[in-house]
Amino acid sequence: MITSRLARNEDFDRLRAFSIQTHNISEYPVNWQLDRWNFCYSVVMKIKEYSLEEWLAGIKIWEEDGDILAVVNWEGERRGEAFIQVRHLHISEVIYNEMIDFIESKLASGEEKKVEVRVSTALPRFMELLENRGFEYMKWKETLTMIELENDFPVSVPDGYLIQDGKDVTGLMKSDAHHKAFGYTRGRKDRELFAEGFERMMHMADYREKLDLHMMYEGEVVAFACLWFDKINKCAVLEPVGTHKRHTKKGLAKALIYEGMNRIKALGAERIYVYAELPFYLAIGFKQVADWPVFGRSYEDNK
Repeated sequence: MITSRLARNEDFDRLRAFSIQTHNISEYPVNWQLDRWNFCYSVVMKIKEYSLEEWLAGIKIWEEDGDILAVVNWEGERRGEAFIQVRHLHISEVIYNEMIDFIESKLASGEEKKVEVRVSTALPRFMELLENRGFEYMKWKETLTMIELENDFPVSVPDGYLIQDGKDVTGLMKSDAHHKAFGYTRGRKDRELFAEGFERMMHMADYREKLDLHMMYEGEVVAFACLWFDKINKCAVLEPVGTHKRHTKKGLAKALIYEGMNRIKALGAERIYVYAELPFYLAIGFKQVADWPVFGRSYEDNK
């Protein structure tokens, strides 16, 4: 029997386990991996000032005989984003249409009531159903790249810089580093919320301080790279990665990534993924392996 319901407080561990169990339903990942569940649960929820109940209201679960069959979820960014998670590649159209119903009714956001759905190319029928219901391909996609960990990687750290792992770096130091890399924070409150989010991230079950790497310069974090290890599937995801704008072009992120690759290879990982196809990643050995085309629709005229 198939049933559906909104996610509850106790479902996070089940969703995490679901991502591990479904890792190999296709040649490359179709669903979220550990990095995204952990980062959204800790950092995004905090910076957006959601309660757990508010964040879970954007997640619906379909179950078959007590096991998770499919999931629709958001990140919690309030941008109309929607993601599809499935136990296998042959979910019925009835369930697919129920998933689209939830996306349309609960996840559209902003004045224009926009929604943008990321769908793996391994799910062509879901994409067809979206188009049948008025969604259009938005001419952009999320891309997954991968590198095999066959050999050790050379780590070169410039003079004056030092690699430190997560135990030596506070949430506030991480917050400041992200701001200087990406410009996220816009004042004291944002800075403190990010800091609290990163402190929370460091208490997540999948967080490993030895895989949370930072490049230090005169006591400041000037680059960072964090790896999330799935020991069952012998893989990891790289997220987040960034460099202080005044310290770019020095090989700092490359050194951190290579150091992380060597560490995680020693733990048994065979490959690393990153959700980006930037020239930087391709230049250091990552190759594109999967895509999530984005299908969007606005409901402004229909409300």
